[in-house]
Amino acid sequence: MIRIVLLMLVLGSGAAMAQTLADSKGTDFWLAFPPNDHPQSGSNPQLAVFLSADTDADVVIHARDRNGKTDTITLNVPGGTISQQRFDVGRFELRGKDFPDGSTNDCERPMPTGIHITSSSEITVYALSRELNTSDAWIVLPTDVLGTTYRVMSYPSDGVVRTIFFFDVLTNAYPGQVVVMATEDSTTIDLTIRTPTTSTGPGRNRTALLNKGQSYLLQADVTIAELHDDITGSLIQANKPVAVISSHVRAQAPLIDDQASRDILVEQVPSVDTWGKNYVVGTLQTPSDYLKVGQTDVTVMRILAHTDSTMVSLDGLPTWRLDEGDIWELPLTKPRTVVANHPVLVGIIDRSANRGGQTVNRTGDPSLTIVPPVEQFLTSYRMVSIEPQTTNPFYTQHFLMLTVPTSATASLLVDGAPVVPALTPIAGTTFGFVNVPVQAGVHSVSCDSAFGIVAYGYGPAESYGYTGGMAFEKLYQPTITLRILDTSAAPGGRAAVVVVVDSLTEPASFAALRTQQAQLAIDHDRTVFVPDTPFARSSQQRGTITSTATFDSLSIGDTLTITLGTVVLGMRASDTLHITDVQWFNDMGAPVAINTITRPGTLTITELCDANGTRLFDPLAPAVPRTRYFDVLGHELDAPSQHGITLVVTQRGNTISTRMIAP
Repeated sequence: MIRIVLLMLVLGSGAAMAQTLADSKGTDFWLAFPPNDHPQSGSNPQLAVFLSADTDADVVIHARDRNGKTDTITLNVPGGTISQQRFDVGRFELRGKDFPDGSTNDCERPMPTGIHITSSSEITVYALSRELNTSDAWIVLPTDVLGTTYRVMSYPSDGVVRTIFFFDVLTNAYPGQVVVMATEDSTTIDLTIRTPTTSTGPGRNRTALLNKGQSYLLQADVTIAELHDDITGSLIQANKPVAVISSHVRAQAPLIDDQASRDILVEQVPSVDTWGKNYVVGTLQTPSDYLKVGQTDVTVMRILAHTDSTMVSLDGLPTWRLDEGDIWELPLTKPRTVVANHPVLVGIIDRSANRGGQTVNRTGDPSLTIVPPVEQFLTSYRMVSIEPQTTNPFYTQHFLMLTVPTSATASLLVDGAPVVPALTPIAGTTFGFVNVPVQAGVHSVSCDSAFGIVAYGYGPAESYGYTGGMAFEKLYQPTITLRILDTSAAPGGRAAVVVVVDSLTEPASFAALRTQQAQLAIDHDRTVFVPDTPFARSSQQRGTITSTATFDSLSIGDTLTITLGTVVLGMRASDTLHITDVQWFNDMGAPVAINTITRPGTLTITELCDANGTRLFDPLAPAVPRTRYFDVLGHELDAPSQHGITLVVTQRGNTISTRMIAP
């Protein structure tokens, strides 16, 4: 665990800088509500958003329903308070596949359903989906931290199979699901699905075109033959930033038998470029009436890889290999440490609280929580433990799990008070963790060193869990160095301006971003080099060579671009070529953030007859005539030769004339 210790030292010393990074606060948000299970009539299902502001905020909500009708809601959120806004389930919840009639409703087609929230000052937004005995909540990520590449974090689908008159019959279906929401017009999304079929039919690939505010729902197919298909690890790519909400209609966790309570899972997942390589995961506080049924009846942790050959060390033990989209699931019965050579995503799925046909609604049930990586820890948070009702609350127990450097324990404050109980040290690291019981409402948590936070809560057969906050730095961005090769040619000769890859850090991240195109601009002297490619004629001495390179992969030493052209007798004997701009794009045409270092190259004009260090033709010569003499070997003379032929060169400004004389 040396890497975690060292990383924490870096974070501790740079905590003030980290706090200025993009986080879960913002002024612009997009969300949609995935399907929940609605088994009973008259159960009072609820959809809601919770808005929290540090200072007074004027908020506008544009809520567009399944039929395209938009409600506009304006409200003021006083600083330090929570405002709740509810939405009609029939209008604003996406509809999944009907069971058992088979209608696919909103699945895999652009839907107008979505909610757009803007604010005059920074706020934090949480969303809740609740039905009787099945609920979850999530933190809504602001638009400025969204990305274009995501992986789904969900859980295996499930169903209930009964034998009726000697035939197996699927009586209930609970699929994994994901919602993608566009924040801009003309957004193309491309999904590579980890299951052989979805609710709409077979095939692992889907493509859709969405406009601003439209949503796209995908659900796994649940059949007797494919009862537990899992869409976790499915790849989502877009050409513009999108919001991705991973979900499950109603999961049993872990999957043991069909006699267990279930709960909807929802969490908005961060884009791949914000994942980390280092995680420290504590155990959740069990509910007050916790009853364990068997050794496998435990909360689970899932580790998701984005890149092939991702080597994961768990608790300091030898590494385990995960390839693109692979999942490693393990029991979260003790604190865990995760160190990977490539970024991974870690999630917690809490356990089903009621098993074996129990009739008592014990406290708790499955929820999905994304764990913040150590690299994205901050030094302070202001967050909300949600509760939709002031009377007869859904949730009776609320907790904050804090992962903190043990050396900073004394400075850890929750709502201005020192934390009780004490931290539990995590072996092999400099961290400890603690589950702090809190009341529903707004909480401020701070520490002298960067730390992690997740929020969760329990009610009778109810639960919620979400990231309490984190930074959203674009971590592990690859750095590529491009160099222009030196070249030379005589006037009228051919030359090539060649750009090569000089170095590349994080090559796996470069590949994981699916970088496949580069557009370059190279500054050059128009009077020295004329490219073959079309160019705009100009009286300016300096111009720009533009070129586009398309590639499957790049390695050190590879040639990125070649621009052919002709060298001419121009204004200088050599020219320094500079790369002035590089833009990178993925296979969807979306911009990719690649740190780029450029190194110039030199184009030298040869055979200039520059005896005595003076060019035969001097483009900067004065307008007065100047005559020079050269022998047949090109040596400059002070006067015409008396012993052989002399070349007489006369230059007036940019005009040159020559003649031959004999003694």
